[in-house]
Order: sequence, then structure tokens, then C-alpha cells
Amino acid sequence: LLPSPVPRAAFEEAQRVNQSMHAMKQRVARDTAFLRSSLASAAEEDAFTRRLLQLLDDSEKRGIRQPMALSIARADYMLHQPTQDSAPRLLQVEMNMISAAFSNLGSKTPLQHAHVVRRHARQLLRDGCDVETRLPPINTASVDVVDAMAAAHARYGVPDAVVLMIVQPGERNALDQRVFEHSLLARHKIVVRRRSLADLHKVAAVADDGTLRVDGEEVAIAYYRAGYTPRDYPTEDEWSARLVLECSRAIKCPTVAWQLSGLKKVQQVLAQPAVLARFVPDAAEAAAMSELFAGLWALGDDADDADIVAKAIADGCRSYVLKPQREGGGNNLYEADAAAALSVLSARERRAYILMSRIVQPTHTCYVVRGGRATRIAAVSELGFFGALLADGDDIVFNRNCGYLLRTKAASDNDGGVAAGVAILDSPVLTESN
Repeated sequence: LLPSPVPRAAFEEAQRVNQSMHAMKQRVARDTAFLRSSLASAAEEDAFTRRLLQLLDDSEKRGIRQPMALSIARADYMLHQPTQDSAPRLLQVEMNMISAAFSNLGSKTPLQHAHVVRRHARQLLRDGCDVETRLPPINTASVDVVDAMAAAHARYGVPDAVVLMIVQPGERNALDQRVFEHSLLARHKIVVRRRSLADLHKVAAVADDGTLRVDGEEVAIAYYRAGYTPRDYPTEDEWSARLVLECSRAIKCPTVAWQLSGLKKVQQVLAQPAVLARFVPDAAEAAAMSELFAGLWALGDDADDADIVAKAIADGCRSYVLKPQREGGGNNLYEADAAAALSVLSARERRAYILMSRIVQPTHTCYVVRGGRATRIAAVSELGFFGALLADGDDIVFNRNCGYLLRTKAASDNDGGVAAGVAILDSPVLTESN
């Protein structure tokens, strides 16, 4: 109903490092030997990671026709305040490298909140403060992401080529996605076509020069809003279609290498100072990024994990989260579920997971409107920053900040996103104190 408080310093800190985080991921995605070595043990126990690595291998053997790659990513953060006496600290949850959602609907919420605050200023602002200081910051995510896609399309160089959006059958988040269709056509005269991987197995074709055509139309960008979960590949047809796209001249958003760079095992390896320095040679930049990393531990019989596993089980995993190699929400294990899993998984089976320190979030009062009724709850929020990066081989063509996203949920909910009906779209009011 109203914007949620976020410390201005935390908001600006995440915004400041966003482009550095994205550039680091670009270097990681280019280093496929690093990706293979980092994910080798997880792939032995996780079939989905193994297939993604096989897709990378197969595409490289066939020959990658397009050196350009577009990434539309979102880095997500939470405030960490383990005790009431400690100052809140911003920690990174993850960086979403495929199907980073809600740049469109999320940028509508600040407009709604600004209207509510202005409309009811007399009732809300009894302390005489300036209304403008209680408004959410302007959020240009929707326009910025669309303009970045248009810039990549222009770089492809065929004005009447289409953008192909790869979607899930029966997509529940179509309203956020449809805005791309309207905006790309209205702002840039670019047509968007929606197809599932199953559809593409039947209608996608690659010419001898690598040109991708779908139903006869040339494709400039293959933009994935699917493909991040094993459920998106129920048969070999979907994997075959993904390989066809990967080996075409269309600009992928993302490539499979970019997708692999977002897996949890890679996140854990990058948190090691020596590894981070390899991809972020500027010491000050690396230090600023590492300040945002939560505790991350490798698991498995090759990781000497006995001490941390015993500690987590004894703690009932109240201070830890067990994470598989997945994006998309709803995959993590918490507290009793995590402790039970660690108790029964063999050391080898644990390779498929990492352990992350639990982020203890400060709560705030929030009025949630569902079914026309407002309910007061204790809530926590997750802050994300979108970015768009176009690379041509090792060179970065552009690297842009593209607005933000705030999602809020009840403090009692562990996991689950907006599409799952747990979290809600929100916007921040920036506060000068913690």
C-alpha cells in the first residue's frame, strides 16, 4: 500500500557496484575453462548442471557463429542485521543471469506509490516533512532494458529482424513480458515473437551462414524468459532447440556460458579473494564487491566440508541456507529442511549444493492489499538492480545500469517470489538512518 523504508546508503552502494559486478560476470562467462573446472564436481551430482555444460561443449564443437552476447541481469540484495544493536549491512543474495523478471511491472509500482503519498499527504505526513522526500526514486527499468535490447538489435544490423522471446508454455508472468512487445514496437519499431522451446524444435531453422529464422523471419536476438529450470526441458526436443539457437548468428540473451556464470557454485568460488582478484584486477573495486558477499561454503567429499556441515546440523541450519544450482526461486532449503537434507545426503551428493550464511533481515511494518483488503504484517524486503551489458568477444560495447526492483514479503516466509504468490512488488522510500 505504501513504499517500504530502505537506507539510502545501502541503495546507493548496490547501485554503485552494479556495473562492476556485471563486467566481472562477463569475464567469467568468457573463461569457459574456469566455468568447467568450477562446476565439474557439482555436475557429477546434478543432472541439469551437467546438461548445461554439455550444451556449452556441443555449441563450441559445432562453432559459435555470433561473438556478440547480450546480458540482462539483476543483482539481488538483502539487509543483514543479526542483532538489534548492529548496523544493517547490505549482502548479495545472488545475481540472476537468465530471465531476470519484473523490470516492467516493477517500474510501475513507484508511480502508484508516488500517487498514494501525494494524494494522502495530509494524513500520512503529520511531522511537516517535505512530501518529495517520502517519494520512491524514479525507476526507469522498463525503458532502460527495452532501449538496451534495441541497441543490441541495431548492432546486429538487420532492421526488420525480430526479437525472439523464449517463454514457458502456459506462462504465468506474461503481463511483465508483454510490455517488451509493446515498447519495442512503439519505441523502436521492432517486432517480438513468443515461442516455447518445444515450438522452436519444430519451426526454427539455421541457414548455412548461421542466420536463425523462425517461421521464415530472421531473428536478431534470442531472449530467454525460460530455460532456467529442468522443467523447461521435459524431452530431448527442448535441448535440441536450445542448441540450434546457441549455434546461430542471433545474439543470445543470455548465452549458455552467461547462464552458467550465475550458478550458485560459481558464486561461491568467486567469493574467494584470490579468484575474485583474477576477474577484478582493480583492488579497490574487488574490495568494494567482496564487502557485499555473504558467507559461502563449498560442499562435498572434495571440499573438506565435515566441520561446516556438522556446525550447520547442530545449529538446525538457523544460520545457514542450503542452495542447489538453480535460478528462479523456490529451490532453497531452510532450517529443519536444510538440516534434515544435510543429515541424509552423502558427501558426494552434497557436491550439488553450496551453503550460504543466513541473512537476518530487519523487519518493518507493511500493509499488504490482497483481494481488496489491507492487512498489517511484519515484512522484509529484497532489493535488486538491473543491468544490461552487450559484449563483442572480450570487448564490452556497453554496460548500463537499468533501474531497480523491490520485492516485499512477510517476515515469516522463507522462500518464494512474486510469481509464486509469496512476495509482492514494492518500491523504496530512502531513509537517511538505518
